[in-house]
Amino acid sequence: MVRNRVPKRPKGVSDEAMNIAVSKVLMDKASIRSTATAFGIPKSTLIDNVRQAKELREQEQGGIPVPIQAGVSNSGTSSGGTFNSAFLPTRKERLSTAKVFTANEEGQLAVYLKHCSKVHYGMTLMQTRKFAYDYAKRLDKKVPHNWEEAQMAGPDWMKGFMIRQGDLSLRKPEKTSLARSSSFNRANVDRFLDNLEAVLHKYKFTGESIWNCDETGVTTVLDSPKVIAQTGTKQVGQVTTAERDELVTVCCFVNAIDGTVPPVFVFPRAKFNDHMMFGAPAGSLGLAQTTGWMTATLFYEAIQHFKKQVRCSKDSPVLLLLDNHESHIGLDVIMYARANGIVLLSFPPHCSHRLQPLDITIYGPLKSALKRTFHDWMTSNPFQRIQITHIAQLVGNAYPNALTMNNIISGFSKPGIWPFNRNAFSDEDFYAASVSDRPKAEPCPSATERNPPVSDLLDPCPSPSTAPATPAAEIRFSNALTPEDVRPYPKALLRKQSNRGGRKNGASRVLTHTRER
Repeated sequence: MVRNRVPKRPKGVSDEAMNIAVSKVLMDKASIRSTATAFGIPKSTLIDNVRQAKELREQEQGGIPVPIQAGVSNSGTSSGGTFNSAFLPTRKERLSTAKVFTANEEGQLAVYLKHCSKVHYGMTLMQTRKFAYDYAKRLDKKVPHNWEEAQMAGPDWMKGFMIRQGDLSLRKPEKTSLARSSSFNRANVDRFLDNLEAVLHKYKFTGESIWNCDETGVTTVLDSPKVIAQTGTKQVGQVTTAERDELVTVCCFVNAIDGTVPPVFVFPRAKFNDHMMFGAPAGSLGLAQTTGWMTATLFYEAIQHFKKQVRCSKDSPVLLLLDNHESHIGLDVIMYARANGIVLLSFPPHCSHRLQPLDITIYGPLKSALKRTFHDWMTSNPFQRIQITHIAQLVGNAYPNALTMNNIISGFSKPGIWPFNRNAFSDEDFYAASVSDRPKAEPCPSATERNPPVSDLLDPCPSPSTAPATPAAEIRFSNALTPEDVRPYPKALLRKQSNRGGRKNGASRVLTHTRER
């Protein structure tokens, strides 16, 4: 069967005209032959649309045919009855193949697929086809013979299902670690917002006093941007500077109302040389460390650089938001910040991808601008390699294109940092964390100690569920079988006993408060 067949459709006949023609047949009891001739529609096409309209009407009414009431037709002319336009088949429904599921069952299946994607356990096309077959068998549906042979739904059904739903598409997901999926939850975010609200009220911070700093890595080898090549070429190459790359860490500081501080560069060398900073943004600081990574000693120099540029003091304090990396929470850094009016507030662990302004709206555009800058340099300097001495200049060229006013302001407003907004995240944003909501494993008491009722005999050691409430879109209105009954949503197993030796989990903290010392 041809997969991309374009259905034949009468020229000049719109969906509105087709709906009016179907209404005349169903409401005015007009003959199909005369109606098809009047509207220029093939008789067989009109018959199919009338049949589908009747089926849709019966499905909406629970399979019970409902007589058409007298009144005025949808076409606006006087007629013997009215017809609900919701029962008229749309173009997507007219293009669909033979249906195995009802519209309501396909709607529940679409809701299930969307929720799986929201909890970061989305299903592929093959998984969906196999699941659709299992769902149909559990519903005792009559399925085509090719479904039985392959033990999955056919590709034609899959394509038609995507068309009929309209809001489903095949997407390339972003890799998200288990730590990020589980740590970004309501409890961690609320604790961070509580700390943020407390320091905002205590110090009366405004937008120009709220800063964020974070590091990103820039390597001497970046992915090339898309280039123009001949159609049909199987492999398109693009020259890069080397097979292996060297890392240079760039630490940026941004302000909630479009303020910036010149960045800090950490080069992978044992000793820093001034020529490494050629072409860097004016006022930038250059440091060196053998691995090219930020350390507590280097961050102490970076925060001194920040204080020099911002000119803060105990009488004019500022708020600096940063993550919980060990290089940021050294005792020397905290003591220097306290002495110079810098209030340090940390993000919850593994939540910076949704809370940190630099990660949300700035570093993505910066890396895209760097790809173009690197490509332009390689084109202008053929058969030359990009060295770490070129990084500062290339970053300086891309820096203004990424750190724009709109990017910086939206980076602070989207997570509700400034302007402060506790409702920046909805319950849907925390669906992924619901997979790891589970009770702690506890020793199961003996049957004599519990003296269980009869209902408890089904489970020798029942535990209360801590799963979040079912989304409103998935509330069951009947006892019919749902996709979740066939394949429950992913859920973590019981938590094992911890062997951390009393160590506390990381959390959002005001690092410069006395109790944190």
